[in-house]
Amino acid sequence: MVKRKLDNLGRLVIPKDYRIKLNLKANDYVNLKLLDDNTILLKKYNFSVNYEEIIRNALISTKGIEYSDYYISSKQIETLNKIINDFIEKNYIK
Repeated sequence: MVKRKLDNLGRLVIPKDYRIKLNLKANDYVNLKLLDDNTILLKKYNFSVNYEEIIRNALISTKGIEYSDYYISSKQIETLNKIINDFIEKNYIK
């Protein structure tokens, strides 16, 4: 376990050996999750998800939208983007 001090903006430095082990580089994304025992879980964000599957599952899980190939208006794209982002956050970011 490593002890680190937060700066006045709430930032801390992840030790170099941890960054190497997690293959974390500048501008990489990480997931943070607060566990029930007040522990913070930090994981490198994994972009290797199947977006076709996410879109299909997001559409299927949303009432009133059927999965099919059809023209999508700008308003529908905004709605679809929100649906997908909510679905990803709920089902893939843990």
